[in-house]
Amino acid sequence: MNKTFYEVIDYQTGKARRWPGQLWHAAGFISYFYLGVLGMEYEEQGLNFAPAVPETLRDLRVENLRYRMAIMDIVVHGWGTAFVMICDGKIVKQIPADMKGKHVLEFWAV
Repeated sequence: MNKTFYEVIDYQTGKARRWPGQLWHAAGFISYFYLGVLGMEYEEQGLNFAPAVPETLRDLRVENLRYRMAIMDIVVHGWGTAFVMICDGKIVKQIPADMKGKHVLEFWAV
């Protein structure tokens, strides 16, 4: 409503309350994109994705996402729930936990 990040939203009434100065509101907001839209999940072996991209967020781009010793630029092409994941030009199923350096991760809708 006021272009700020609210701490509490009553799901029954939709009324929001907030405490000013709480920076974690922004962190919670961005987690909707990482965990919800991109479906990001951490496992011991690596990072998995199961995107569920609404049409309004098609062609989403996230730059400089840090994951352990890696930095990724993530590009979503299209929308939906069926995607092919490509890392540095190769089809992959998971981002390995030991990956290092800068990489481009693309999701292509199928």
